[in-house]
Amino acid sequence: DLLNNKLDFVGISAYAPYTGRGFDSSEFENSAFMFGDEMRNNYGIDVQSLINSGKLELQYSEFGLGGGGNYAGNQPALSPGEVALRPFFGIYGPYDSATDPWSKGDNRAYLREFFSKAILWLSRSDNKTYKLSSVFIWCMASWDILGIYPESTTSSGSYRDPQIADAVANYNRAVVRAQGGEQIGGGSSSQQFTAAVGK
Repeated sequence: DLLNNKLDFVGISAYAPYTGRGFDSSEFENSAFMFGDEMRNNYGIDVQSLINSGKLELQYSEFGLGGGGNYAGNQPALSPGEVALRPFFGIYGPYDSATDPWSKGDNRAYLREFFSKAILWLSRSDNKTYKLSSVFIWCMASWDILGIYPESTTSSGSYRDPQIADAVANYNRAVVRAQGGEQIGGGSSSQQFTAAVGK
């Protein structure tokens, strides 16, 4: 009853594992599939039908890669495979070039591949099992590739990736144009494009 009548949207942390470099864009749906399976198996709720019928919106309220190598958040991942396995691991605290996971060339290349594929995936409406209304990039600590959070930029450098930040800004502008200048994300206006915005 709660999902049917009381909620307008559900937001999930989209941190399901990825396979790493060369991954297929369909892997962006893994978090939605995990959520759908949990709701169906544990509560008998078919959220896919609710979402795709328009009765409930699905948002990825946290999305991105942290580049961390451990749960404590003080050790960078050593390889793209490690980054992909646990997107929810990152580096905490103010930016420090000594622990920047994106300073490793292979990790940076994977980060850019990830967001390049994400933007292409989001720009289409015919490639998703679960309809997404919005995607919010987690902009804190080493996930903050847009450089929004104050501690993401220090005298030592920044987590901001100008190439990714420009691509996200261009995508968001395209979404706004497609929606006739309406706010980014949510509602029936987001059927054509899914918004990706910083959080």
